[in-house]
Amino acid sequence: MKEKPDKWQVRFERERIARNESEQLLEDKSRELFQVNRKLEEQIRNQGSQLVEQEELFESVFHASMDGIILLNGRGRIIEANHASLRMLGYSREIIIGAPIPRLIAENDKETAKIALRQVASTGYCRYEAELIRVDGTTFPSEIVGSRALVGGKPIIMGILRDITQRRRALADLKQARDEAEKANAAKSLFLASMSHEIRTPLNGVLGFTEMVLDTNLDDEQRQHLDLVKSSGDILLHMINDLLDFSRIESGMLLLEDKPFSLRKVLKDAVAMQSAISQKKGLTLSSQVATNIPEVIKGDIVRVQQVITNLISNALKFTHEGFVKISVTRSDDTISVAVKDTGIGFDESMTEALFESFTQADVSTTRKYGGTGLGLSICRKLASQMDGDIEAHGKLGEGAQFTFHFPLVEPSDVDQKKDSSSQKLTASEKQLPKNQRVLVAEDNQVNARLVVLMLNRLGYPSEVVANGLEVIEKLKNDQDFAVILMDRHMHGMDGIEATSRIRKGEAGQSCQKVPIIAVTASTLTEDREKCISAGMNGFLSKPLRPSDLEAQLSVILGKEDL
Repeated sequence: MKEKPDKWQVRFERERIARNESEQLLEDKSRELFQVNRKLEEQIRNQGSQLVEQEELFESVFHASMDGIILLNGRGRIIEANHASLRMLGYSREIIIGAPIPRLIAENDKETAKIALRQVASTGYCRYEAELIRVDGTTFPSEIVGSRALVGGKPIIMGILRDITQRRRALADLKQARDEAEKANAAKSLFLASMSHEIRTPLNGVLGFTEMVLDTNLDDEQRQHLDLVKSSGDILLHMINDLLDFSRIESGMLLLEDKPFSLRKVLKDAVAMQSAISQKKGLTLSSQVATNIPEVIKGDIVRVQQVITNLISNALKFTHEGFVKISVTRSDDTISVAVKDTGIGFDESMTEALFESFTQADVSTTRKYGGTGLGLSICRKLASQMDGDIEAHGKLGEGAQFTFHFPLVEPSDVDQKKDSSSQKLTASEKQLPKNQRVLVAEDNQVNARLVVLMLNRLGYPSEVVANGLEVIEKLKNDQDFAVILMDRHMHGMDGIEATSRIRKGEAGQSCQKVPIIAVTASTLTEDREKCISAGMNGFLSKPLRPSDLEAQLSVILGKEDL
């Protein structure tokens, strides 16, 4: 029979077991705590290392920036500045830290800086330019960009400073270059206009007297020689016109009119002008207008006619046999004028080159056919100003077709009424008045003699004076002149001033409304406008044609109420 264990032994054993379990638990928890502590220490080390790296990165970027960077507190005082800003301003870090930002701003820009600080405080962003003051008192232009951020719950303003001295200098140089280019362009335009005037003046005599002699009895050889003189003069005049138009377009001085006109009449006149050439070359020149083309459209009649005439002239120039056909069609709101010929044509690869300035399809073309190579270039530029275009298609040796597209604009009722009233004043179909005296103001003796001869043939007696002052003195003593032909440019007193004085009554009340027609070698639009603004009633450009003079006199002297 077993002996029962002592109750104290049982209790001891239980306590021993419990103690062992407690020690084991404590050991396990200690081990866990150690591992957690080790991990925590490792995390602290890692975070500290990352923080150091981030600080180093910030310092590196902050000070490596080529732009100046300054940090401001909420009161606008500097709390940090990078190396670039210190170099830019010439301050040491110790001096600049704590300084208020207005201290760095030039007096004239302090108010701008205050406004910018308020802006960045309210919107978080600002951008402005101001003169900054260096430590030595000198200033430089700066662009300043400000932004706002919160650091530790406190507002921080970062300002980026950029020295824009070079930018300002570059802009100044650019402006100076632009101004010089504009001056050069204006000088070029003035030169071309002046040369045009100076060349047109003697050319007026050459072509005018040639036409006068051609209108007399000549033998065949004399007429042939004079026809060559006239043809050469016309070519020279065409080249001058091309150069002047090219200059106007390139300088942006060409302004388009916007008035009602008849496209059918424009086409009829253009064909009529070229009919003599087509007949001489034995070519068929025909035209056709679609029935859906309005009787009256709106635009610049002079420039539309110029483009159409140039295309027809080109077609006739490069066509030796066959035909030149002009067709006018409409597609929606676009009018197309196609000029087709059976001439020498061109290689399709040279299409764009045809429209380049001073360029023709081949060097030999210039030698054989002449010209400046500006005609098609000017036509396309004019078409472009009309919001249109010119396209070309052709095949070498098989002819070509040039098509002028431009928008169809139909005149309003108001435009129609204006045009109608204008036609009443400018109708040239009236019976030509005869035996009415004409006063000619012209300081060039050759041109004065030419105008007198033209007037005599038209049945108008005339007298000549040399400048505007003589016009006024003549009218004071003799008011019996039906019209004045006034040269635009004359020595002493020009035609503009003389006309203004006449309209003011300085030549006498009875002559205040005498019709005045400008006769000038200048073809610039602004010259025409000056003449009309001064009170002139008509405008004739040199070289002066007898038919143009007759038509203008018919218009002016046919008016009942001036």
